[in-house]
Amino acid sequence: MLNFKFPFEKSQDKQISNFKFANGFTLIELLVVFSLIAVITGIGLVSLVSYSRGQMVKQAAAEVKQMIDLAKFNSLSFVKPESCTDALAGYKLDFCANTLCQRANVDYEIVVLCTTDDPVVQFRNFPSNISTNNIGLSEPCTSITFNINKQTQGIPCEINVAGYNNQVKLSVDSVGYVTY
Repeated sequence: MLNFKFPFEKSQDKQISNFKFANGFTLIELLVVFSLIAVITGIGLVSLVSYSRGQMVKQAAAEVKQMIDLAKFNSLSFVKPESCTDALAGYKLDFCANTLCQRANVDYEIVVLCTTDDPVVQFRNFPSNISTNNIGLSEPCTSITFNINKQTQGIPCEINVAGYNNQVKLSVDSVGYVTY
């Protein structure tokens, strides 16, 4: 067996024997790691808040669609609440701009149309910082009426549900079908 000796072999052994392994991390390494964790957490938190706010606007738009569908269904199904003592004429969904609604401090409401009086069946408010606007709409919705004889008034129209720099546009066609 051949045994080769290299001239730098002793110097390598000397360097290894003099090297001491450190226990733990340096302060700089810890600062870098914690700084990176803080930056990544901050970016994730901002994304989560933005996503959450977008979902709030989408949920508010879904509730508006649900109210339109409920008014249409109740009218076509002749659902007459006990508060309507006269003949049922239909249902109306009012978007409360200024003084259009019967109740104060309400964003939109469903009103049952009776012969003599029109009691409010349901009403809703948007979450804080969410509202409707008519910006850029060709035919904004103010009031949608579904009569029991399948006649409609106030449609086709459009509704913008906006908040937190997000916007959902609802379109109601001539038969009351809502898309967004």
